[in-house]
Amino acid sequence: RVGTYEFDLHVKSNAYIGLDEKQTVSLTTLDNSVLPEYKIHPDDAELDDEPTLFEEMLNANVEQDSDSDSDDDSDDEDDNPKTTSLADKKAEMLKARKAAAAAAMMMTKMKRLKKFMLRSKGQHSKRNLSPSL
Repeated sequence: RVGTYEFDLHVKSNAYIGLDEKQTVSLTTLDNSVLPEYKIHPDDAELDDEPTLFEEMLNANVEQDSDSDSDDDSDDEDDNPKTTSLADKKAEMLKARKAAAAAAMMMTKMKRLKKFMLRSKGQHSKRNLSPSL
């Protein structure tokens, strides 16, 4: 929405009393027709084709696993070289990114569950150690 908006910005110190600050910040938003056309820099556009750090790590693990399976699969690939289009490569990258995101989400859920279980286990053991009246 076009207009001027005011926000209260609070900066608080967790170490010292009396250093807290409060400032009022004004932001003015403009209509899209007033803004210049958004142009992506060519170097930034090329970054979409590059794998992220997480994808590189995931692909490194996949390559290590595939090397240990069997070597007779590689002979078949030499006889039939694959030619893939740019659209196919992008589709494969998108699929890999979705799989990587799903794996990252699962790892996060597992870590949260582990923390919860450890926390609840600690609370139960403290309850059991307290003397009953």
